[in-house]
Amino acid sequence: MNGIIIAAGMGKRMRDLTKDIPKCLLKIGSKTLLEWNIEGLKQAGCKEVYIITGYLHKKIEELGYKTIQNLEFETNNVLHSFLKARHLFNQDLIVSYSDIYLEAEIYLELSEYKKDLVFVIDKDWKEYYNKREGVPHSQAEIATLDKKRLVKEIGKNLKIKLSDKSFEFTGLFKISKNACAIIKKSFDEINSKLIKTENFINDTSWEKAYITDFFNYLIKKNKIKADAFIISKGWAEFDSKEDYERLDLIKYSQKLKTLIN
Repeated sequence: MNGIIIAAGMGKRMRDLTKDIPKCLLKIGSKTLLEWNIEGLKQAGCKEVYIITGYLHKKIEELGYKTIQNLEFETNNVLHSFLKARHLFNQDLIVSYSDIYLEAEIYLELSEYKKDLVFVIDKDWKEYYNKREGVPHSQAEIATLDKKRLVKEIGKNLKIKLSDKSFEFTGLFKISKNACAIIKKSFDEINSKLIKTENFINDTSWEKAYITDFFNYLIKKNKIKADAFIISKGWAEFDSKEDYERLDLIKYSQKLKTLIN
């Protein structure tokens, strides 16, 4: 099993902080976000960890990590960045966004799931957004579950009420070798039919699609089943300057034990 960290984005909401470095190289406590992610993936059993780079890619490459470059990072989005690593889709993978921090035991517990696709989702996410500036509830990647606790739908802009039972996708998921084959085949089928600017799902173009847009499509088309690893806090996303500047509050409200100790 290997790990993939998607770190190609420009971090526009953090431009004051990311003018000279990618967002994943911001310090969270004693380490960078990237270091925390790599450490968690390694502890979960990933033999190698690959970082998908784009914006200021040399800043990551010069640190000696294994990297895969997305040359189109300025025009595409997370899904297309992810597929730049398709040559690694011959084994189980744990995949992470680069702007998240999770406690180490979450990575470890995720590694023990023996399912095709597993999303790490937070059941207590709404409190976090109530005190969050610059990132409204509507920007969250939300998941809902069916009666069997399988993921029924996932993504941004889902047509559900804020009061409905929902979960937030943390940006961490695991896929099996079998799921990797489904992902590659489905991606190629869609890519052959749609031009980059054509609408894919939820008024999002194919080029700008999120990973969750793609998985929502696969789930709706019954091409794959997605299991849920439900957590309660123990993680945080750093998507804006305001997120980063309130780390001292977040580490307590989100129960980031490692950063408190």
